[in-house]
Amino acid sequence: EVTDNAHLLTLSSEAELLGKTTVTGNGQLAFMDLDNMRGISSSFLVEDNPNLFAVDLPVLEEGRLYIRRNESLSRIVAPSMVESYGISIQGNPSLANVDLQSLEEVIEDFYVLENAELQSLEVDSLTEVGNRIKVDDNAITELSMFSLEATGGYVYVLNNDNLQSVSMPNLFLI
Repeated sequence: EVTDNAHLLTLSSEAELLGKTTVTGNGQLAFMDLDNMRGISSSFLVEDNPNLFAVDLPVLEEGRLYIRRNESLSRIVAPSMVESYGISIQGNPSLANVDLQSLEEVIEDFYVLENAELQSLEVDSLTEVGNRIKVDDNAITELSMFSLEATGGYVYVLNNDNLQSVSMPNLFLI
């Protein structure tokens, strides 16, 4: 747990995180450089870090990923993550880009909610979500899930005022 460190500027790690990891309330934290991190087997929560502008998570597998209420966060990049138990990206008002281009499966829920500046959501390889997909109240103009074949719950795409196009051509099971 990395919590309430008023002057922490950067966070980096090469460890494999086996339990719940929490990064919250670090007032000056600006960047999370986890390029060499080997994996997360439980959950990773990044919340209420007002100056955090970037989260780079190049790990191959994730537990549950929660990124919430980080006022300055502009990008989330996890180009090598292929699987997650669940993803919730919510209430990051400056978030413009989410790059999960290698993500193939989310075992439970996939939520992208209330990110007022989110224009790019890259999930090109996502084939299956075990439960629900909810994309709500973002600035995206296009939602493309070309590889998505199945979800075990519902698909909600709502309140995205700039949305012009939704494409899920291979979705055959909801």
